[in-house]
Amino acid sequence: MNYDKIYIKRVLLMRSLQSLENSYRQKRYDRYDSGNMNIRHLLGHRVANRIIVMLIKVQRLIKRQKLIIINDRHSITDRPTIFAPTHIGGVDAEMVFEAVQKPAWFMVADSREMYRSFSGAMLDLNGAICFDSDHKKDRFIAKERVKELMRKGQNVIAFPEGAYNISPNQLVMHLYTGTAEIAISTGADIVPIALVRDGRNYYVNIGKIIDVRKYSLEQKHELTVLLREALASMVWEILEQLPVTKRGDIASDYYENVFLEEMFADNGNYTYTVEDVRSTMFRPKSITEPDEVYSFMHKLQPKKENAFLLRNST
Repeated sequence: MNYDKIYIKRVLLMRSLQSLENSYRQKRYDRYDSGNMNIRHLLGHRVANRIIVMLIKVQRLIKRQKLIIINDRHSITDRPTIFAPTHIGGVDAEMVFEAVQKPAWFMVADSREMYRSFSGAMLDLNGAICFDSDHKKDRFIAKERVKELMRKGQNVIAFPEGAYNISPNQLVMHLYTGTAEIAISTGADIVPIALVRDGRNYYVNIGKIIDVRKYSLEQKHELTVLLREALASMVWEILEQLPVTKRGDIASDYYENVFLEEMFADNGNYTYTVEDVRSTMFRPKSITEPDEVYSFMHKLQPKKENAFLLRNST
């Protein structure tokens, strides 16, 4: 029985995106449970990557988007590399592909639309590790597959924030520890990459290699903090080169009607939303976000008894 042909027919007949997502996840589970973790056709994926990067560049030029690399401090070693960029939305993944200039597999979280799109087909050719971030087993399988790639000398692009950075004031959101864990387990280098978008201009700052060989798995949190600090410093380096904007020149509705709209503008027909971002971003248990602290304000009915809550304390 040809399992792949039967599987393809099932995919083509499916109408529900949720059913398609469930089916692909189950296929990953079946392969893992059967011990089939072997990753093949590595040379073919490397060749495909070169072609895809050229197509990405052509698409960028057609859209009149500009890629500006302000620094590239990383050096080449004989170890596999995890490229760890900040996640700014739009076409940040494409910009990273073009900027790194090295074949690399791509980690794709919550990739439901990729299963039946042209972009998804291109990622398959390049080499992609897909998983659903809200399923613990799927996240575990994805990490194990990436470790296998690292052991075979392959490079990987992984966004450690796990979601678009929609914060109006955080240079870099809190990071998942998966990048650090994989690097420590396999001896791979980590290359931090900061991205900043200004309209059609995408600024990229590629940092120095982080050599993880002195770290143990027990120190993955320490390494994650180091990575976040490096990324934040590199984002700031980009911002220092951009024109200064006065606070008074920023419209009161800039965040909702400009910043967020621009971030999701290049999503095409994908259904990735602000709610998806908030549900998949990493939230440390020891930290409470301002939105959570002041969430009660949205339900508050102003009256004499609670007027003190609205009083200006300054």
